[in-house]
Amino acid sequence: MTDAIGLILRRCLEDGTSFWAWSADDWGRLIAPGHKEFEAAGPGWIDGTVRPYVAAFAYLLGDFTHFHRIGGFIRRSLA
Repeated sequence: MTDAIGLILRRCLEDGTSFWAWSADDWGRLIAPGHKEFEAAGPGWIDGTVRPYVAAFAYLLGDFTHFHRIGGFIRRSLA
């Protein structure tokens, strides 16, 4: 979970924005359409296990509900 927080804060720094200003598209790009794309786009310390936490934060903090945009994932992990 702390890696997910770190990834979100890193993106805030890179974009010069706060996460509460992100659109559904911004969250979707961070979560990526699959775990391979997620790992490839992230820093080396990120792996696929972080992705469900980022999706949960997107839902809780960013009102993200466009789960159809992020491809397959284990819904139980999100819950």
